[in-house]
Amino acid sequence: MQDACANRIIQAFLDDPLRAVDSSCVATAVPKFATSNDVIFLRTARRLMARSGFLGMLRLGLFAVPALLCGALLLTALAVYPIGALVQRLRGRSRIEAPTALSRRLSRAAPWLAVAAAVLVLVFVAGFVLAVGSTLAANQNLVAMAAIPVRWRWLFRLPPIVGVIALAMVAATIALWKWRQRSFAGRVYFTLLTLAGVVAAGNLLVMGR
Repeated sequence: MQDACANRIIQAFLDDPLRAVDSSCVATAVPKFATSNDVIFLRTARRLMARSGFLGMLRLGLFAVPALLCGALLLTALAVYPIGALVQRLRGRSRIEAPTALSRRLSRAAPWLAVAAAVLVLVFVAGFVLAVGSTLAANQNLVAMAAIPVRWRWLFRLPPIVGVIALAMVAATIALWKWRQRSFAGRVYFTLLTLAGVVAAGNLLVMGR
């Protein structure tokens, strides 16, 4: 389906089945081979496609919905925390510092952890869609084997990083509640962000397998 020489032969036969086939281009055709070193096999996609054919790839796309929703929730930190800091300053409230250096660092890093997780989640989902889409356009046979070119390997380093960030968010959540950092609403909000980070990390790890 993707070989110009083969397509010309097929088209000529369909146009006139009684005419002798001109297969001279076969002698100059150079086959393109893809070995296991050239591709990344998506095991989750392969299992889904084994059950549902190409619909399995669509089902894999549905796996990204929870990650996207969690990424959108995490991204709200970009607006919520600056607004919260402004309100706190206008009210003249002073922050209660945690007694240990580690808990202080975790409290200050909490918003940035949420934003970092959100950015990586969105980059992975967008990159995954681009990888599958570009592979489908260039070589449907690879998609049929639930594989994408090896140049996308960097993409699959992101889910473990999101997992590490999610663990740091869990630690920050524990510190916020233990030392009563930020307001009660602020602690509840960051707890929700942490849950979103954990779900997103698990979701991406499944997609990237």
